[in-house]
Amino acid sequence: MQTITVLEQYAENEPVISSLEQTTFETICRIGFEYDFHLLDSCDAPRHPFIQAMAFCLAVSTQRNLQAQFIKHLPIKANRRFERERKRMQDIVDEVIRARELSPDSKNSEKDLLGYMLNAVSEEGLDFEFKYVDDTPATYDPKSQPFAHLTST
Repeated sequence: MQTITVLEQYAENEPVISSLEQTTFETICRIGFEYDFHLLDSCDAPRHPFIQAMAFCLAVSTQRNLQAQFIKHLPIKANRRFERERKRMQDIVDEVIRARELSPDSKNSEKDLLGYMLNAVSEEGLDFEFKYVDDTPATYDPKSQPFAHLTST
């Protein structure tokens, strides 16, 4: 319903692709991590800092992948910005995880994807490494199955 309300705010000839992207991202975040980026508050809602950072990192990733490895380590403006935006995403992911860990749902592995990741253990009984939980939301690839060997507690 919230999506329809936002889409109704657009003029008849105004492109809505940005809103559809925001709807997709908001849906993933709400269902997978029970986190609201407030992207559907209105058609004029500002882009969340995570979205801004992710858009920048995605835009320059192809170029960075084609560069020689040593260039990525040079102290140049482009590299500093990439690292700043990557850190911004990581800080927001950390904030979402910390909020969950402090919530009454912290031990609920069936709540959503984040709950599952935070409570997963390997067949050997080892806790899931936190760094993977930290990296997954920012690099989610639906084709990968990084948690296939884990079971929920």
